[in-house]
Amino acid sequence: MNTKRCFDGRVAPHVWVASLALAIASVPACGSSDDAGEGGAAGQAGAAQTGGSAGIGGGLAGAAGDAGPAGSAGADAAAGGAGADAAIDASGGSAGGDAAADVADEPDVSDTDASGDDAADAQDAPPDTAPPQDAAPVPYCDDHFCQPAIPTGQTGCWNATSTMTCPSNGNCAKTDFCGQDAQYPGATRTLQPTLHGGVWVVVDSLTGLMWQQGASATTSKLTAAVTYCDQLDYAGETDWRLPTIAELQGLVDYSGASPAIDSSAFPNTPANLWSSTITASEPTLAWTVSFGDGRLAVVSINSLWPSRCVRGPAAPPEGPARFQSTGGGGLVILDQQTDLRWQMSEAPAMTWQEALAYCEGLAYGGRDDWRLPNINEVATLVSFAKKWPASAFPGMSENRFWTSTTAATTTGAMAWYVHMQNGLPFYQGKLDALSVRCVTGL
Repeated sequence: MNTKRCFDGRVAPHVWVASLALAIASVPACGSSDDAGEGGAAGQAGAAQTGGSAGIGGGLAGAAGDAGPAGSAGADAAAGGAGADAAIDASGGSAGGDAAADVADEPDVSDTDASGDDAADAQDAPPDTAPPQDAAPVPYCDDHFCQPAIPTGQTGCWNATSTMTCPSNGNCAKTDFCGQDAQYPGATRTLQPTLHGGVWVVVDSLTGLMWQQGASATTSKLTAAVTYCDQLDYAGETDWRLPTIAELQGLVDYSGASPAIDSSAFPNTPANLWSSTITASEPTLAWTVSFGDGRLAVVSINSLWPSRCVRGPAAPPEGPARFQSTGGGGLVILDQQTDLRWQMSEAPAMTWQEALAYCEGLAYGGRDDWRLPNINEVATLVSFAKKWPASAFPGMSENRFWTSTTAATTTGAMAWYVHMQNGLPFYQGKLDALSVRCVTGL
Protein backbone atom coordinates (compact mmCIF):
# COMPACT_ATOMS: atom_id res chain seq x y z
CA MET A 1 0.00 0.00 0.00
CA ASN A 2 1.31 3.41 -0.91
CA THR A 3 -0.98 5.36 1.42
CA LYS A 4 1.09 4.55 4.47
CA ARG A 5 3.69 7.15 3.62
CA CYS A 6 1.28 10.02 3.28
CA PHE A 7 1.45 13.01 5.61
CA ASP A 8 -1.85 14.64 6.41
CA GLY A 9 -1.51 18.38 6.22
CA ARG A 10 -4.45 18.74 8.58
CA VAL A 11 -2.21 18.01 11.58
CA ALA A 12 -2.23 21.31 13.48
CA PRO A 13 -0.66 23.51 10.79
CA HIS A 14 0.80 25.89 13.33
CA VAL A 15 2.78 23.04 14.83
CA TRP A 16 5.07 22.30 11.95
CA VAL A 17 7.96 24.63 11.32
CA ALA A 18 9.67 25.32 8.03
CA SER A 19 12.28 22.64 8.58
CA LEU A 20 9.62 20.05 9.19
CA ALA A 21 7.88 21.10 6.03
CA LEU A 22 11.10 20.51 4.15
CA ALA A 23 11.52 17.10 5.80
CA ILE A 24 8.13 15.95 4.61
CA ALA A 25 7.92 17.87 1.35
CA SER A 26 8.56 14.72 -0.67
CA VAL A 27 5.84 12.74 1.11
CA PRO A 28 2.54 12.69 -0.77
CA ALA A 29 -0.49 14.13 0.93
CA CYS A 30 -3.21 11.90 2.28
CA GLY A 31 -6.22 11.61 0.10
CA SER A 32 -9.81 12.12 1.15
CA SER A 33 -13.01 10.45 0.08
CA ASP A 34 -15.96 12.31 -1.35
CA ASP A 35 -19.55 11.17 -0.88
CA ALA A 36 -21.93 12.55 -3.49
CA GLY A 37 -25.47 13.50 -2.48
CA GLU A 38 -28.55 12.70 -4.57
CA GLY A 39 -29.50 14.99 -7.43
CA GLY A 40 -32.36 17.42 -7.20
CA ALA A 41 -32.96 20.97 -6.23
CA ALA A 42 -30.04 22.87 -4.88
CA GLY A 43 -29.48 22.00 -1.27
CA GLN A 44 -27.07 22.71 1.54
CA ALA A 45 -23.91 20.74 2.04
CA GLY A 46 -23.81 18.31 4.93
CA ALA A 47 -22.61 19.63 8.23
CA ALA A 48 -18.99 19.08 9.05
CA GLN A 49 -18.04 16.76 11.88
CA THR A 50 -15.95 18.19 14.64
CA GLY A 51 -13.16 16.74 16.60
CA GLY A 52 -9.87 14.91 16.34
CA SER A 53 -6.59 15.67 14.83
CA ALA A 54 -4.84 13.54 12.27
CA GLY A 55 -2.76 10.51 13.26
CA ILE A 56 0.95 10.31 12.69
CA GLY A 57 1.99 9.70 9.13
CA GLY A 58 -1.49 9.22 7.77
CA GLY A 59 -4.15 9.64 10.36
CA LEU A 60 -7.28 8.08 11.60
CA ALA A 61 -10.25 8.96 9.44
CA GLY A 62 -13.23 10.48 11.14
CA ALA A 63 -16.81 9.85 10.19
CA ALA A 64 -18.10 11.48 7.03
CA GLY A 65 -20.49 14.41 7.37
CA ASP A 66 -24.16 13.95 6.55
CA ALA A 67 -25.36 14.97 3.13
CA GLY A 68 -27.52 18.08 2.80
CA PRO A 69 -31.25 17.74 2.16
CA ALA A 70 -32.22 16.73 -1.34
CA GLY A 71 -29.87 18.59 -3.44
CA SER A 72 -26.34 19.33 -4.31
CA ALA A 73 -23.58 16.97 -3.59
CA GLY A 74 -21.68 17.36 -0.37
CA ALA A 75 -18.17 16.10 -0.46
CA ASP A 76 -16.90 15.40 2.99
CA ALA A 77 -13.21 15.12 3.50
CA ALA A 78 -12.11 12.54 6.03
CA ALA A 79 -10.02 13.79 8.88
CA GLY A 80 -8.15 12.01 11.59
CA GLY A 81 -8.48 11.45 15.27
CA ALA A 82 -5.92 10.55 17.82
CA GLY A 83 -6.21 7.24 19.57
CA ALA A 84 -5.52 6.38 23.14
CA ASP A 85 -2.25 5.17 24.47
CA ALA A 86 -2.06 1.42 25.01
CA ALA A 87 -0.19 -0.68 27.50
CA ILE A 88 1.50 -4.05 27.46
CA ASP A 89 2.25 -6.59 30.10
CA ALA A 90 5.64 -6.81 31.71
CA SER A 91 5.67 -10.36 32.89
CA GLY A 92 8.66 -12.46 31.95
CA GLY A 93 9.28 -16.16 31.64
CA SER A 94 9.83 -18.47 28.74
CA ALA A 95 7.17 -19.11 26.21
CA GLY A 96 5.31 -22.18 25.25
CA GLY A 97 5.56 -24.22 22.08
CA ASP A 98 4.76 -23.31 18.53
CA ALA A 99 1.26 -22.16 17.74
CA ALA A 100 -0.48 -22.98 14.49
CA ALA A 101 -1.06 -19.84 12.50
CA ASP A 102 -4.67 -19.02 11.75
CA VAL A 103 -5.73 -16.48 9.17
CA ALA A 104 -9.22 -16.10 10.58
CA ASP A 105 -10.42 -12.65 11.57
CA GLU A 106 -7.99 -10.76 13.74
CA PRO A 107 -8.95 -10.43 17.40
CA ASP A 108 -10.83 -7.23 18.05
CA VAL A 109 -8.36 -4.70 19.41
CA SER A 110 -9.86 -1.60 17.88
CA ASP A 111 -11.25 1.37 19.73
CA THR A 112 -13.63 3.95 18.45
CA ASP A 113 -11.81 7.16 17.81
CA ALA A 114 -12.93 10.70 18.40
CA SER A 115 -15.11 12.24 15.75
CA GLY A 116 -13.28 13.43 12.70
CA ASP A 117 -12.94 16.93 11.37
CA ASP A 118 -14.86 17.01 8.10
CA ALA A 119 -14.68 19.99 5.80
CA ALA A 120 -17.86 20.19 3.76
CA ASP A 121 -17.33 21.02 0.10
CA ALA A 122 -20.59 21.61 -1.74
CA GLN A 123 -20.77 21.10 -5.48
CA ASP A 124 -23.82 21.77 -7.59
CA ALA A 125 -25.29 18.66 -9.18
CA PRO A 126 -27.41 18.80 -12.33
CA PRO A 127 -31.03 17.75 -11.92
CA ASP A 128 -32.21 14.28 -12.80
CA THR A 129 -28.78 12.73 -12.51
CA ALA A 130 -28.29 9.02 -11.91
CA PRO A 131 -28.33 7.79 -8.30
CA PRO A 132 -25.00 8.26 -6.56
CA GLN A 133 -22.54 5.40 -6.57
CA ASP A 134 -21.22 3.87 -3.39
CA ALA A 135 -18.01 5.50 -2.27
CA ALA A 136 -14.85 3.53 -2.86
CA PRO A 137 -13.52 1.74 0.21
CA VAL A 138 -11.32 3.97 2.31
CA PRO A 139 -7.73 2.68 2.28
CA TYR A 140 -6.62 1.20 5.58
CA CYS A 141 -4.02 3.87 6.15
CA ASP A 142 -6.62 6.62 5.84
CA ASP A 143 -8.38 5.11 8.82
CA HIS A 144 -5.50 3.89 10.97
CA PHE A 145 -1.97 4.66 12.00
CA CYS A 146 0.42 3.71 9.23
CA GLN A 147 4.14 4.08 8.90
CA PRO A 148 7.05 1.98 7.67
CA ALA A 149 9.21 0.38 10.32
CA ILE A 150 11.93 2.69 11.64
CA PRO A 151 15.42 1.66 10.44
CA THR A 152 17.78 0.31 13.10
CA GLY A 153 20.76 2.48 12.21
CA GLN A 154 23.12 -0.49 11.76
CA THR A 155 25.54 -0.17 8.85
CA GLY A 156 27.95 -2.98 9.72
CA CYS A 157 27.73 -6.78 9.91
CA TRP A 158 28.67 -9.40 12.49
CA ASN A 159 29.28 -13.11 12.62
CA ALA A 160 28.75 -15.15 15.79
CA THR A 161 31.67 -13.62 17.66
CA SER A 162 32.81 -10.35 16.09
CA THR A 163 32.41 -7.85 13.26
CA MET A 164 32.76 -8.97 9.67
CA THR A 165 32.69 -7.54 6.18
CA CYS A 166 29.15 -7.48 4.94
CA PRO A 167 28.57 -10.01 2.17
CA SER A 168 27.83 -8.61 -1.27
CA ASN A 169 24.35 -8.92 -2.67
CA GLY A 170 25.67 -11.05 -5.51
CA ASN A 171 27.01 -13.69 -3.14
CA CYS A 172 24.25 -13.34 -0.63
CA ALA A 173 22.77 -16.79 -1.01
CA LYS A 174 26.17 -18.46 -0.69
CA THR A 175 27.56 -16.52 2.26
CA ASP A 176 27.14 -17.26 5.93
CA PHE A 177 25.50 -14.55 8.03
CA CYS A 178 23.85 -12.99 5.02
CA GLY A 179 20.65 -11.01 5.55
CA GLN A 180 21.66 -8.57 8.30
CA ASP A 181 20.34 -5.05 8.85
CA ALA A 182 23.07 -3.31 6.85
CA GLN A 183 21.98 -5.23 3.75
CA TYR A 184 18.34 -4.14 4.15
CA PRO A 185 18.48 -0.52 5.36
CA GLY A 186 14.73 0.08 5.06
CA ALA A 187 12.98 3.45 5.02
CA THR A 188 14.85 6.76 4.90
CA ARG A 189 14.80 8.67 8.16
CA THR A 190 16.49 11.71 9.61
CA LEU A 191 16.44 13.22 13.09
CA GLN A 192 16.93 16.89 12.36
CA PRO A 193 17.87 19.38 15.11
CA THR A 194 15.90 22.55 14.37
CA LEU A 195 15.63 25.97 15.95
CA HIS A 196 12.00 26.50 16.88
CA GLY A 197 10.78 29.31 19.06
CA GLY A 198 14.36 30.22 19.78
CA VAL A 199 15.37 26.81 21.20
CA TRP A 200 16.47 23.49 19.76
CA VAL A 201 14.02 20.72 18.99
CA VAL A 202 14.44 17.53 16.97
CA VAL A 203 12.08 16.66 14.10
CA ASP A 204 11.68 13.04 12.99
CA SER A 205 11.21 12.97 9.22
CA LEU A 206 9.57 9.53 9.27
CA THR A 207 7.00 9.96 12.04
CA GLY A 208 6.55 13.73 11.89
CA LEU A 209 7.06 13.96 15.66
CA MET A 210 8.82 16.91 17.26
CA TRP A 211 10.98 16.09 20.27
CA GLN A 212 12.37 18.12 23.10
CA GLN A 213 16.10 17.97 22.43
CA GLY A 214 17.08 17.88 26.06
CA ALA A 215 15.48 16.05 28.93
CA SER A 216 13.95 17.22 32.17
CA ALA A 217 16.48 18.69 34.58
CA THR A 218 15.16 16.59 37.45
CA THR A 219 13.84 13.09 37.98
CA SER A 220 10.29 12.38 39.04
CA LYS A 221 7.66 9.73 39.51
CA LEU A 222 5.54 8.84 36.48
CA THR A 223 2.54 11.00 37.43
CA ALA A 224 4.80 14.02 37.84
CA ALA A 225 6.50 13.23 34.51
CA VAL A 226 3.13 13.23 32.77
CA THR A 227 2.28 16.55 34.40
CA TYR A 228 5.67 18.02 33.48
CA CYS A 229 5.12 17.35 29.77
CA ASP A 230 1.45 18.35 29.81
CA GLN A 231 2.35 21.71 31.37
CA LEU A 232 5.56 22.29 29.42
CA ASP A 233 5.84 25.63 27.61
CA TYR A 234 8.82 25.10 25.36
CA ALA A 235 9.86 26.34 21.92
CA GLY A 236 6.77 28.52 21.89
CA GLU A 237 4.50 25.47 22.07
CA THR A 238 2.31 24.13 24.85
CA ASP A 239 0.97 20.84 23.43
CA TRP A 240 3.80 18.61 24.64
CA ARG A 241 3.13 15.17 26.12
CA LEU A 242 5.04 12.22 27.54
CA PRO A 243 5.80 9.76 24.68
CA THR A 244 4.40 6.25 24.45
CA ILE A 245 6.80 3.33 24.73
CA ALA A 246 6.60 2.69 20.97
CA GLU A 247 7.52 6.32 20.23
CA LEU A 248 10.39 6.31 22.72
CA GLN A 249 11.71 2.96 21.47
CA GLY A 250 11.78 4.49 17.99
CA LEU A 251 14.64 6.75 19.12
CA VAL A 252 16.97 3.82 19.85
CA ASP A 253 19.98 3.60 17.54
CA TYR A 254 21.11 -0.04 17.39
CA SER A 255 24.42 0.72 15.72
CA GLY A 256 26.17 1.37 19.01
CA ALA A 257 25.81 1.66 22.74
CA SER A 258 26.41 4.08 25.58
CA PRO A 259 24.45 5.85 24.27
CA ALA A 260 22.19 3.85 21.94
CA ILE A 261 20.78 7.03 20.41
CA ASP A 262 21.83 9.59 17.83
CA SER A 263 23.96 11.75 20.11
CA SER A 264 24.34 14.50 17.51
CA ALA A 265 20.57 15.00 17.55
CA PHE A 266 20.11 14.22 21.25
CA PRO A 267 23.28 15.12 23.17
CA ASN A 268 23.59 14.23 26.85
CA THR A 269 20.66 11.81 26.85
CA PRO A 270 20.05 10.29 30.30
CA ALA A 271 20.52 6.55 30.69
CA ASN A 272 16.79 5.94 31.21
CA LEU A 273 13.66 7.83 30.23
CA TRP A 274 9.99 7.50 31.14
CA SER A 275 7.30 6.50 28.68
CA SER A 276 3.60 7.08 29.31
CA THR A 277 2.73 3.40 28.79
CA ILE A 278 1.46 1.46 31.78
CA THR A 279 1.73 -2.33 31.61
CA ALA A 280 -1.48 -4.06 30.61
CA SER A 281 -1.65 -6.37 33.62
CA GLU A 282 -0.29 -4.18 36.38
CA PRO A 283 -1.25 -0.50 36.79
CA THR A 284 1.66 0.14 39.18
CA LEU A 285 4.29 -0.67 36.52
CA ALA A 286 5.29 1.36 33.46
CA TRP A 287 7.67 0.98 30.54
CA THR A 288 10.99 2.79 30.24
CA VAL A 289 13.80 2.78 27.69
CA SER A 290 17.46 2.43 28.62
CA PHE A 291 19.59 4.35 26.15
CA GLY A 292 22.70 2.64 27.40
CA ASP A 293 22.03 -0.33 25.13
CA GLY A 294 18.46 0.17 23.87
CA ARG A 295 16.72 -2.24 26.24
CA LEU A 296 13.17 -1.77 27.45
CA ALA A 297 12.29 -2.32 31.09
CA VAL A 298 9.32 -2.09 33.42
CA VAL A 299 9.64 -0.22 36.68
CA SER A 300 7.39 0.97 39.46
CA ILE A 301 5.48 4.14 38.64
CA ASN A 302 6.99 5.51 41.86
CA SER A 303 10.53 5.18 40.51
CA LEU A 304 12.44 8.37 39.78
CA TRP A 305 13.42 8.91 36.16
CA PRO A 306 13.87 11.91 33.85
CA SER A 307 11.60 12.63 30.87
CA ARG A 308 11.85 13.82 27.28
CA CYS A 309 8.62 15.28 25.92
CA VAL A 310 7.22 14.98 22.41
CA ARG A 311 4.55 16.75 20.42
CA GLY A 312 2.42 15.49 17.56
CA PRO A 313 -0.65 13.27 17.42
CA ALA A 314 -0.36 9.95 19.22
CA ALA A 315 -0.96 6.86 17.11
CA PRO A 316 -4.49 5.50 17.36
CA PRO A 317 -5.05 1.82 18.09
CA GLU A 318 -4.55 -0.64 15.27
CA GLY A 319 -7.65 -1.49 13.27
CA PRO A 320 -9.35 -4.88 13.23
CA ALA A 321 -8.49 -5.43 9.57
CA ARG A 322 -4.79 -4.67 9.92
CA PHE A 323 -3.51 -8.18 9.11
CA GLN A 324 -4.80 -9.67 5.87
CA SER A 325 -4.15 -12.98 4.18
CA THR A 326 -2.74 -12.28 0.75
CA GLY A 327 -1.37 -14.48 -2.02
CA GLY A 328 0.41 -17.77 -1.79
CA GLY A 329 -2.69 -19.73 -0.92
CA GLY A 330 -3.20 -17.73 2.27
CA LEU A 331 0.33 -18.42 3.51
CA VAL A 332 1.40 -14.76 3.38
CA ILE A 333 0.06 -12.18 5.84
CA LEU A 334 0.07 -8.52 4.78
CA ASP A 335 0.47 -5.96 7.55
CA GLN A 336 -1.38 -2.96 6.19
CA GLN A 337 0.18 -0.71 8.82
CA THR A 338 3.74 -1.17 7.56
CA ASP A 339 3.28 -2.77 4.12
CA LEU A 340 5.40 -5.70 5.28
CA ARG A 341 4.46 -9.26 4.32
CA TRP A 342 4.99 -11.96 6.89
CA GLN A 343 5.32 -15.71 6.85
CA MET A 344 2.07 -16.97 8.33
CA SER A 345 3.57 -20.06 9.92
CA GLU A 346 6.21 -19.98 12.62
CA ALA A 347 9.45 -21.80 11.87
CA PRO A 348 10.96 -24.20 14.44
CA ALA A 349 13.56 -22.88 16.87
CA MET A 350 17.07 -22.50 15.44
CA THR A 351 20.32 -20.57 15.99
CA TRP A 352 20.76 -17.03 14.74
CA GLN A 353 23.01 -18.09 11.89
CA GLU A 354 20.51 -20.76 10.91
CA ALA A 355 17.68 -18.22 11.09
CA LEU A 356 19.46 -15.85 8.69
CA ALA A 357 20.14 -18.67 6.22
CA TYR A 358 16.63 -20.10 6.59
CA CYS A 359 14.88 -16.87 5.66
CA GLU A 360 17.33 -15.99 2.87
CA GLY A 361 16.74 -19.39 1.25
CA LEU A 362 13.00 -19.66 1.96
CA ALA A 363 10.62 -20.36 -0.92
CA TYR A 364 7.18 -19.92 0.61
CA GLY A 365 3.77 -18.67 -0.46
CA GLY A 366 4.95 -18.21 -4.04
CA ARG A 367 7.79 -15.86 -2.98
CA ASP A 368 11.55 -16.28 -2.69
CA ASP A 369 12.54 -12.82 -1.36
CA TRP A 370 12.19 -13.58 2.35
CA ARG A 371 14.62 -12.35 5.01
CA LEU A 372 14.97 -12.31 8.77
CA PRO A 373 13.25 -9.16 10.12
CA ASN A 374 15.18 -6.56 12.11
CA ILE A 375 14.23 -5.62 15.65
CA ASN A 376 12.10 -2.63 14.69
CA GLU A 377 10.17 -4.71 12.17
CA VAL A 378 9.41 -7.42 14.72
CA ALA A 379 8.52 -4.67 17.22
CA THR A 380 5.75 -3.49 14.88
CA LEU A 381 3.95 -6.77 15.55
CA VAL A 382 3.74 -5.98 19.27
CA SER A 383 0.37 -4.69 20.43
CA PHE A 384 0.85 -2.69 23.59
CA ALA A 385 -2.77 -3.24 24.57
CA LYS A 386 -2.44 -7.03 24.51
CA LYS A 387 -0.66 -9.73 26.47
CA TRP A 388 -0.01 -13.46 26.29
CA PRO A 389 0.66 -12.96 23.38
CA ALA A 390 1.32 -9.27 23.06
CA SER A 391 0.33 -9.24 19.41
CA ALA A 392 -2.75 -9.29 17.21
CA PHE A 393 -0.93 -11.20 14.48
CA PRO A 394 -3.05 -14.28 13.65
CA GLY A 395 -1.85 -17.39 15.45
CA MET A 396 1.06 -15.66 17.16
CA SER A 397 2.74 -17.79 19.84
CA GLU A 398 4.27 -16.48 23.06
CA ASN A 399 7.78 -17.47 21.98
CA ARG A 400 10.98 -15.49 21.60
CA PHE A 401 11.61 -14.51 17.97
CA TRP A 402 14.99 -13.82 16.46
CA THR A 403 15.71 -10.52 14.72
CA SER A 404 18.49 -9.78 12.24
CA THR A 405 19.87 -7.12 14.59
CA THR A 406 23.09 -7.82 16.46
CA ALA A 407 23.42 -6.40 19.97
CA ALA A 408 26.25 -3.95 19.31
CA THR A 409 27.20 -3.84 22.97
CA THR A 410 28.10 -7.56 22.98
CA THR A 411 30.86 -7.42 20.30
CA GLY A 412 28.76 -9.66 18.08
CA ALA A 413 28.09 -12.63 20.35
CA MET A 414 24.41 -11.81 20.91
CA ALA A 415 21.47 -10.72 18.79
CA TRP A 416 18.19 -9.07 19.64
CA TYR A 417 14.94 -10.98 19.97
CA VAL A 418 11.38 -9.96 20.84
CA HIS A 419 9.46 -11.98 23.41
CA MET A 420 5.89 -12.15 22.17
CA GLN A 421 4.59 -13.16 25.57
CA ASN A 422 4.88 -9.54 26.70
CA GLY A 423 6.52 -7.61 23.84
CA LEU A 424 9.86 -7.27 25.64
CA PRO A 425 12.95 -6.94 23.38
CA PHE A 426 16.25 -8.28 24.69
CA TYR A 427 19.36 -9.98 23.38
CA GLN A 428 20.58 -13.57 23.60
CA GLY A 429 23.55 -15.67 22.56
CA LYS A 430 23.54 -16.37 18.83
CA LEU A 431 24.12 -20.07 19.41
CA ASP A 432 20.83 -20.43 21.31
CA ALA A 433 17.71 -21.63 19.50
CA LEU A 434 14.76 -19.24 19.15
CA SER A 435 11.66 -19.10 16.95
CA VAL A 436 11.65 -17.52 13.50
CA ARG A 437 9.08 -15.75 11.31
CA CYS A 438 10.42 -14.36 8.03
CA VAL A 439 9.38 -11.12 6.35
CA THR A 440 9.51 -9.46 2.96
CA GLY A 441 8.75 -5.98 1.70
CA LEU A 442 10.25 -2.50 1.66
